Amino acid sequence: MTISSTKDIFFDQLSDLCSAAAQAAESMPDLVAWSTQARLCELLEDHRSALGRSLVKISGIFRAESVGPGGATCKAMAGLISGGNEHIRMAGDTIVRDLLIIAHTLRIASYLEAAARFTNGIAKRAGLAVEGSAAEDVRAFEGEFKRCLVEVALEEFGVELGVEP
Repeated sequence: MTISSTKDIFFDQLSDLCSAAAQAAESMPDLVAWSTQARLCELLEDHRSALGRSLVKISGIFRAESVGPGGATCKAMAGLISGGNEHIRMAGDTIVRDLLIIAHTLRIASYLEAAARFTNGIAKRAGLAVEGSAAEDVRAFEGEFKRCLVEVALEEFGVELGVEP
Protein backbone atom coordinates (compact mmCIF):
# COMPACT_ATOMS: atom_id res chain seq x y z
CA MET A 1 0.00 0.00 0.00
CA THR A 2 1.24 3.45 -0.87
CA ILE A 3 0.80 6.02 1.86
CA SER A 4 0.19 9.35 0.17
CA SER A 5 -2.50 11.12 2.18
CA THR A 6 -3.62 11.64 5.75
CA LYS A 7 -6.45 9.19 5.09
CA ASP A 8 -3.85 6.59 4.05
CA ILE A 9 -1.88 7.33 7.23
CA PHE A 10 -5.03 6.88 9.28
CA PHE A 11 -5.79 3.45 7.85
CA ASP A 12 -2.14 2.40 8.09
CA GLN A 13 -2.03 3.41 11.74
CA LEU A 14 -5.46 1.91 12.47
CA SER A 15 -4.24 -1.37 10.98
CA ASP A 16 -1.17 -1.28 13.22
CA LEU A 17 -3.34 -0.45 16.24
CA CYS A 18 -5.67 -3.32 15.35
CA SER A 19 -2.76 -5.79 15.16
CA ALA A 20 -1.22 -4.48 18.38
CA ALA A 21 -4.53 -4.66 20.27
CA ALA A 22 -5.23 -8.17 18.98
CA GLN A 23 -1.79 -9.37 20.08
CA ALA A 24 -2.21 -7.75 23.48
CA ALA A 25 -5.63 -9.37 23.93
CA GLU A 26 -4.24 -12.76 22.92
CA SER A 27 -1.45 -12.43 25.50
CA MET A 28 -3.77 -11.73 28.44
CA PRO A 29 -4.80 -15.35 29.23
CA ASP A 30 -1.13 -16.30 29.78
CA LEU A 31 -0.64 -13.31 32.07
CA VAL A 32 -3.75 -14.20 34.05
CA ALA A 33 -2.53 -17.78 34.39
CA TRP A 34 0.88 -16.60 35.63
CA SER A 35 -0.51 -14.09 38.13
CA THR A 36 -1.38 -15.10 41.67
CA GLN A 37 -2.84 -11.77 42.76
CA ALA A 38 -6.64 -11.74 42.41
CA ARG A 39 -7.01 -8.01 41.76
CA LEU A 40 -4.35 -8.11 39.05
CA CYS A 41 -6.03 -11.11 37.40
CA GLU A 42 -9.36 -9.30 37.35
CA LEU A 43 -7.76 -6.19 35.89
CA LEU A 44 -6.10 -8.24 33.13
CA GLU A 45 -9.38 -9.98 32.29
CA ASP A 46 -11.21 -6.65 32.12
CA HIS A 47 -8.48 -5.28 29.88
CA ARG A 48 -8.80 -8.24 27.52
CA SER A 49 -12.56 -7.62 27.27
CA ALA A 50 -12.05 -3.93 26.54
CA LEU A 51 -9.54 -4.75 23.82
CA GLY A 52 -12.01 -7.20 22.30
CA ARG A 53 -14.74 -4.56 22.18
CA SER A 54 -12.34 -2.14 20.50
CA LEU A 55 -11.32 -4.72 17.92
CA VAL A 56 -14.97 -5.20 16.96
CA LYS A 57 -15.39 -1.43 16.54
CA ILE A 58 -12.17 -1.12 14.51
CA SER A 59 -13.18 -4.01 12.24
CA GLY A 60 -16.46 -2.22 11.62
CA ILE A 61 -14.60 0.89 10.48
CA PHE A 62 -12.60 -1.10 7.94
CA ARG A 63 -15.81 -2.71 6.63
CA ALA A 64 -17.72 0.58 6.47
CA GLU A 65 -14.92 2.27 4.55
CA SER A 66 -14.34 -0.79 2.31
CA VAL A 67 -10.71 -0.84 3.32
CA GLY A 68 -8.88 -4.03 4.17
CA PRO A 69 -7.25 -4.04 7.60
CA GLY A 70 -4.04 -5.36 6.09
CA GLY A 71 -2.30 -8.43 7.32
CA ALA A 72 0.85 -6.92 8.74
CA THR A 73 1.75 -7.86 12.28
CA CYS A 74 2.71 -5.00 14.57
CA LYS A 75 6.34 -5.93 15.15
CA ALA A 76 6.69 -3.48 18.03
CA MET A 77 3.93 -5.20 20.01
CA ALA A 78 5.26 -8.64 19.10
CA GLY A 79 8.63 -7.63 20.53
CA LEU A 80 7.12 -6.16 23.69
CA ILE A 81 5.12 -9.31 24.35
CA SER A 82 7.96 -11.70 23.59
CA GLY A 83 10.48 -9.81 25.71
CA GLY A 84 8.13 -9.30 28.62
CA ASN A 85 7.00 -12.92 28.66
CA GLU A 86 10.64 -14.04 28.69
CA HIS A 87 11.29 -12.01 31.85
CA ILE A 88 8.10 -13.23 33.51
CA ARG A 89 9.09 -16.86 32.88
CA MET A 90 12.38 -16.21 34.72
CA ALA A 91 10.62 -15.00 37.89
CA GLY A 92 11.73 -16.87 40.98
CA ASP A 93 8.61 -16.37 43.07
CA THR A 94 5.01 -15.24 42.78
CA ILE A 95 5.49 -11.67 43.99
CA VAL A 96 8.35 -11.10 41.57
CA ARG A 97 6.26 -12.59 38.76
CA ASP A 98 3.26 -10.38 39.57
CA LEU A 99 5.46 -7.29 39.63
CA LEU A 100 6.98 -8.25 36.28
CA ILE A 101 3.45 -8.69 34.90
CA ILE A 102 2.66 -5.14 36.02
CA ALA A 103 5.83 -3.81 34.36
CA HIS A 104 5.05 -5.77 31.20
CA THR A 105 1.45 -4.64 30.90
CA LEU A 106 2.39 -1.01 31.61
CA ARG A 107 4.69 -1.15 28.58
CA ILE A 108 1.98 -2.73 26.43
CA ALA A 109 -0.60 -0.16 27.55
CA SER A 110 1.79 2.72 26.93
CA TYR A 111 2.41 1.54 23.36
CA LEU A 112 -1.31 1.13 22.69
CA GLU A 113 -2.09 4.50 24.23
CA ALA A 114 0.52 6.29 22.11
CA ALA A 115 -0.58 4.52 18.92
CA ALA A 116 -4.22 5.34 19.62
CA ARG A 117 -3.43 8.98 20.40
CA PHE A 118 -1.68 9.45 17.05
CA THR A 119 -4.32 7.49 15.12
CA ASN A 120 -7.11 9.63 16.56
CA GLY A 121 -5.19 12.83 15.84
CA ILE A 122 -4.53 11.92 12.23
CA ALA A 123 -8.17 10.85 11.83
CA LYS A 124 -9.28 14.35 12.77
CA ARG A 125 -6.79 15.85 10.30
CA ALA A 126 -8.11 13.52 7.55
CA GLY A 127 -11.74 14.44 8.23
CA LEU A 128 -12.43 11.05 9.83
CA ALA A 129 -13.19 12.15 13.38
CA VAL A 130 -16.03 9.64 13.78
CA GLU A 131 -13.78 6.81 12.64
CA GLY A 132 -11.03 8.09 14.93
CA SER A 133 -13.30 7.70 17.94
CA ALA A 134 -12.38 3.99 18.04
CA ALA A 135 -8.78 4.99 18.61
CA GLU A 136 -9.84 7.53 21.21
CA ASP A 137 -11.68 4.76 23.06
CA VAL A 138 -8.46 2.71 23.11
CA ARG A 139 -6.47 5.71 24.34
CA ALA A 140 -8.94 6.35 27.15
CA PHE A 141 -9.17 2.79 28.45
CA GLU A 142 -5.41 2.25 28.19
CA GLY A 143 -4.91 5.35 30.32
CA GLU A 144 -7.36 3.99 32.88
CA PHE A 145 -5.73 0.56 32.75
CA LYS A 146 -2.33 2.12 33.49
CA ARG A 147 -3.82 4.09 36.40
CA CYS A 148 -5.25 0.86 37.84
CA LEU A 149 -1.92 -0.98 37.41
CA VAL A 150 -0.14 1.81 39.31
CA GLU A 151 -2.77 1.51 42.05
CA VAL A 152 -2.36 -2.30 42.28
CA ALA A 153 1.43 -1.95 42.44
CA LEU A 154 1.13 0.41 45.39
CA GLU A 155 -1.78 -1.09 47.31
CA GLU A 156 -0.98 -4.78 46.83
CA PHE A 157 2.82 -4.75 46.62
CA GLY A 158 3.95 -1.47 48.22
CA VAL A 159 5.66 -0.31 45.01
CA GLU A 160 5.17 3.35 44.20
CA LEU A 161 5.35 3.98 40.47
CA GLY A 162 4.54 7.67 40.52
CA VAL A 163 1.67 9.55 38.97
CA GLU A 164 1.02 9.83 35.25
CA PRO A 165 1.14 13.42 33.95
